Amino acid sequence: MTGNRCTRYAATDIAQEALRYLDVVDVFATLNTDPHAAARARAARARVCKDTAVQRPNATARKGTLRWRS
Repeated sequence: MTGNRCTRYAATDIAQEALRYLDVVDVFATLNTDPHAAARARAARARVCKDTAVQRPNATARKGTLRWRS
């Protein structure tokens, strides 16, 4: 393997962290749970609110004044 000793240790640490992550994912899959479901739901609601706000016309963007018509 090329590289210095620190590079080899860093690569090993990254590989071990990836294995730990995959183990946790397997546990959640086994339990049929989703630890990020609430965060994804909040993000989806925020996107809907943002999209709705963009679609609504801005009342202050009108030019001129409204007048009473008889």
